[in-house]
Amino acid sequence: MAKKEKIVDLKSKATHLTTDELTPVQKIVGEINRIKMELGNMEMRKHDLLHINTNLQEEISKLQKSLNEKYGDVDIDINTGEIKEKEDVKADS
Repeated sequence: MAKKEKIVDLKSKATHLTTDELTPVQKIVGEINRIKMELGNMEMRKHDLLHINTNLQEEISKLQKSLNEKYGDVDIDINTGEIKEKEDVKADS
């Protein structure tokens, strides 16, 4: 039986990327991380705004109830404060 020759790889194995290879990788990964952080900040701001909106909705409901008790079921012009009686809406016959 013939003995197989052992093949030796004479190329040296690199242990690090070159600066030209590493710099674009670092730049892209940095941008991805920045975008992820920015999206997280936007989600936190969205969450805060939703809570503020809920509180404002509760406030306007209380105010509407108070005004309804004082003036009855009327329409109020939000720009002028004018109070008008609601018109009866007739159903189609």
